[in-house]
Amino acid sequence: MVHIDISGSTSVCFILGKPIAQVKTPAVFNAWAARTGADAVLVPLALAETGVKPFFQAMGDWENCPGCIVTYPYKQAAYACLHEASETAAFLGACNVVRRDPDGRLVGAITDGLGYAKALVARGVPLEGSDFLLIGAGGAGAAIGHEVARRGVARLAVLELDETRRDTLLRRLEEAFPTVRCFCEPPKDFRFDVACNATPLGMHGEPRLPFPVERLGPATVVTDVVPDPAVTPFLAAARDRGLRIQTGPEMVEGQFAFVIGHLFPAP
Repeated sequence: MVHIDISGSTSVCFILGKPIAQVKTPAVFNAWAARTGADAVLVPLALAETGVKPFFQAMGDWENCPGCIVTYPYKQAAYACLHEASETAAFLGACNVVRRDPDGRLVGAITDGLGYAKALVARGVPLEGSDFLLIGAGGAGAAIGHEVARRGVARLAVLELDETRRDTLLRRLEEAFPTVRCFCEPPKDFRFDVACNATPLGMHGEPRLPFPVERLGPATVVTDVVPDPAVTPFLAAARDRGLRIQTGPEMVEGQFAFVIGHLFPAP
C-alpha cells in the first residue's frame, strides 16, 4: 500500500463513477505521486446520477482541485458540464478527464482510445488495415472506435444493444473516416484481427460473454476495458482458446500519461 502525506497544500483529484470500487486508477495515480514526489492525491467518488451536475458546478470553485477523472456511466454527462473540450471529446460528446483551470473553467478530454491503442501498439498489434470488432458504443467504446478508425483499420464492426447510439456512431465515423468500412454486424469474411469488449459486462463476474469466442479467428487479439477483474470471463474464455489478450488494467496503464498530461499541463 502506498503511503501518502496529505497537507493543506495537497492537490486533490477525484475519479467519479457508479460503481467505483472496481477502478484501478487511484492505485496507479497515487503510486505515481509517491514515486515522483507530486503533492497530489486521487480519491474515488461513488456519485449518484443526480450529483453529476452539482459536482462539476462545485468543482469550478475548488481551488486545490486540479480536476477529475470520469468513468462509467458519466462520460457523456460530464461532457455536458464543460466550458471547453478537446477535438476528440467534442466529436464524441463524451470525456473522461476534466481539468479545472485557475479561472474555474472546466476543460475536458477523452483518453480511452489513446490509452487503448497505445497498449496494443506496445504489444506489437497492428491496427492499420485490420478488421476490428467493437462491442459497445458508450463513452469508452466510442472513443476506441474513433481512435482505431483514425489509425486506419480497414473494417470496423460495432455491436451495440442501443441501435440509435450504434447507428449514430457508425454514421459519424463513416463521415469522418471515409476509407474505413463500417458495419453493424461482422460480414461473413470478417477476419476478427482484434475484438474489444467496451461494455461493463464482466465487471461483476457475469458468466455471460459479450460475444461468442468460437466465432473469433485463431489469431484474434481479444481485449477488454473492464478494470476489475483484470481477466474477465470473456478474456478467460479467449485465453483458454489460445488467443492473445489485453486487459482493462493494461489499458489504464496505456492512458495514464495522457491523463496526467491533461490534469497537470506543462507550463
